[in-house]
Amino acid sequence: MKWNHFLQELKRRNVIKSSLAYIVASWIIIQVNSIILPAFNISTSNLKYVIIFHCVGFPIWVLFSWYYELTPDGIKKTEHINPEESITKKTGNQLSNLILFGLGLVILLLAYNIFKISSSESAKRSEITSSTIENNKSIAVLAFADMSPEKDQEYFSDGISEEILNLLAKIPDLKVISRTSSFSYKGKEENIQQIFDPYFSTKVKETGSGLGLYVTYGIIKAHKGHIEVTSIPDAGTRFDVFIPAFEPKELEKQPAPDKIILLVDDEIMLRDLLAELLESNGYYVVIVSTGEEALKVLTEEIRADLVIIDYNMPGMNGLECIKKIRELKFTMPIILSSGSLSVEENLNPAEIGINSILSKPYEFESMLGTIQKLI
Repeated sequence: MKWNHFLQELKRRNVIKSSLAYIVASWIIIQVNSIILPAFNISTSNLKYVIIFHCVGFPIWVLFSWYYELTPDGIKKTEHINPEESITKKTGNQLSNLILFGLGLVILLLAYNIFKISSSESAKRSEITSSTIENNKSIAVLAFADMSPEKDQEYFSDGISEEILNLLAKIPDLKVISRTSSFSYKGKEENIQQIFDPYFSTKVKETGSGLGLYVTYGIIKAHKGHIEVTSIPDAGTRFDVFIPAFEPKELEKQPAPDKIILLVDDEIMLRDLLAELLESNGYYVVIVSTGEEALKVLTEEIRADLVIIDYNMPGMNGLECIKKIRELKFTMPIILSSGSLSVEENLNPAEIGINSILSKPYEFESMLGTIQKLI
């Protein structure tokens, strides 16, 4: 009975309708602020203060609706008003109309936001499309080589290049790269294919620099693919990758069933590439990043048929890890990999328990051949 009486009292004092009206009005104010603030170059991050203000004000408004009533004579406490003199019914109707009006505004604001977002996305797509089209309409004329027997016709070959460049410049909506940029490579015998060489880099030489394209090249070759590169000054660089549409059958492929290789290396790119190569040749590969992890795997989890360990790793280095493995009486073949030539020169592999040493970056055919000999 008390609960029913409390609900009836909430309705009589219009607490529920007042709360709904407050929520609708707060939402409208927040949405209007989100539209107006950018127009005055005010950061929309200030909206959080508006939201906090309305959230804090909500319980205050509910309590106010419970204890006070709006009358023709002003605001009075509900308990001081006789039920016969109360105008809560009239006030309730007014609140209902206010809520309906507010809901109408909510629908309009939602429609405006949806239209605004849709228009913004369409404009961005149009801008990207037009930008792509414009960027595709560009051309560069490189200096023609003097192919005459006496190499004395350079002025003639340059003249042809410049004449073609001038004619192309008259075509509307076609971007023609300037003569200065186009002729900058004149007389230079640059072999662009060297960018795929290991450790080749035009940047300041640092450990591991220049491996990105080499790893990419290795992945493509591992999938029996081909990559071509074309570069034009101030116009851009283009890479064309060709991958076979099907995997040709290998009649004499010798799988390596049930052979597990533990690969210990903290260089993610080379490690993952080598793992993919080994798995494509029928081996099971377990990857870890440190010597400590390698020892834990060998002693607690698996029996590896071969271990490939990088020399330079954080914490326990490759040599220390190999010594620990041999101390634990493991006899599987171990390959030590290193990017430093001095390591191989200063080591006695047989004394430490190393079966083979391979240099980084890997020659994949050599790596596979060594593994097949050892296991």
